[in-house]
Order: sequence, then C-alpha cells, then structure tokens
Amino acid sequence: MLKGKAREFYYDRVSGRNLQFQSMISQIQQHFETHERRQQMLQKWNMLTLSKFINQFPEKSVAQCFELLLDDMQKTQRGLAREYQSDSMIRDNLVNVCRDVKECAFACFKPSITCEALCADIRAAIGTSARIADKNNSSAYNMLEDDRCEILYTNRKYFGKLRSQNNNSYSRSKITHDSLNIRAESCFVCHKVGCCSTNHSSAKQTKATEEFKKRMRDRGASFNSTKLRQFIVEFEGICDNEDNEYEDTNDIEVLIADMVLNKANFEETDDTSISQYLTDYGEIDRCETNQAA
Repeated sequence: MLKGKAREFYYDRVSGRNLQFQSMISQIQQHFETHERRQQMLQKWNMLTLSKFINQFPEKSVAQCFELLLDDMQKTQRGLAREYQSDSMIRDNLVNVCRDVKECAFACFKPSITCEALCADIRAAIGTSARIADKNNSSAYNMLEDDRCEILYTNRKYFGKLRSQNNNSYSRSKITHDSLNIRAESCFVCHKVGCCSTNHSSAKQTKATEEFKKRMRDRGASFNSTKLRQFIVEFEGICDNEDNEYEDTNDIEVLIADMVLNKANFEETDDTSISQYLTDYGEIDRCETNQAA
C-alpha cells in the first residue's frame, strides 16, 4: 500500500503505462531512494537520542518516549543503505541513543544480543525505575506529613559574649529555667529573694558594688558601669519600687549591651568561662507563628 507522496507519484508517473510490477517498483525506488535522501536519513539516524524525545515531549513518560523513539528509528532505517538494514545495526544504535538516560543505564550496561531482547530489557528497566521513583515519592510525602506534626519552634536570644583582657572568649555554660528565675528575684546587696538593692542604703549598695568590682578584677575580667548596671538589672529583675535612675534612655543601652554578666560571675567559683543561652520551649500554633513572622 502506498501513501503520501509515494501514492501521488504512482498515480502521476506510473499508473496507466502498462508497466510490469518490477518496473513500477524500480521507478518508485529511483525517485525516492536517492543518494542525497539516504544521506539525510543517515544524518537523522545519527542524531536520534532518547533524551531529545524526553525533552520534546515533557508531558509523556519515559516509557512512552522510548516507544516513539523506537518507531522513528525503524522508519528511518528503511531509508538507509542496505548495510544499515540489519538487526545488529538497530540494536547497536539503540544502545547508543538510550545509554545517557538513567532509567535505561542498567539495560545498556550489558545489552542483549538481539534488538527485540534489548527492547524488552529497556522496557523492564524503565518500568522498574518508575516504580521505585513512585515508592520513594510516596515515602517522602509520608515523612513530610509526619514531620509536619512534629514541628518544634525554638525562640533563641543571643545576649553577647563576655571576654577577658586577653580577648579569649568564655566557654559556654547552661542556665536552666529555674536558676534564671531565682537569679531574677535575688537582691544584689543581701541576696534575698524578693528584695531589691534600692531597698538598702546607698552605703550598702556602694559596698556591694565595690566587692563585686574586686571579684571581677581578681578574675581579670574587664567591665564598666554599663556592664555593671546590666548585671544588676538581670540579677534582680525590674523592681516596682526602683528609683528613677534606671528609667531613662540608658536602660535601652543596658539591655542591648554587647556583654552579659550572669549570676555565675557573682558567685565564688574558679570557672570564669561563662556564656548565656536562653531557650523557651512549649506548644505553639503554627498559623499564629507564621502571621507573627
């Protein structure tokens, strides 16, 4: 059966001339199977790759693209010279055009002897790869769903680092929630919970301050009035009866200073390597957190 241009050529140049059947075939071959046409088909044969079909048809699966490639290769082979018509030729070219696709790599690593066996191996390799990918995607989705139920948010605040005169950073220490609360309620002068240094006389406050400075000097730690005031604020918390000396713009400087002194600096200990890390934990609503962010 003829179709397309071959059919048109038959009715225009062959039909009705009382030619023998073999003569008809010869005329059609001479018209279509020229050297230039064979060169064009050979160039197309060498340019065929499975990856091109995958890029050309992104909506189709790899298996569907392979079938399109195989069909195009078989049609192109018919227009090649006689030496390209063998089964081994299409088999070798099939290995070459599919080996750069990862789904076909295993089948092309040690290809089968015949073209049909190789096609069966490639189809099996593509199907196996697709099933593994679907399983991995399903597992990843399930893990993501599980992780969504276990999302934990951490509110971390960094209050700076205390350095000694030789610029060596202090090592980290852990401060529990309970110890932080106890420190915030302790008096800098008498160390009693619930008391505040402003309840004491100026002489007692000065004495406590000088004792603290002496301890800091003995440890070789640098400090100034801003750091000292910051330490007192964090040690005692905000007292209701506190004098107005802290109620000015300097309070902001105290709270955001680049160094924090904690309770361990005030206690008698040989460990002067101290740093603060405050962490709040608990259940929160993710939607409200996203809105706040």
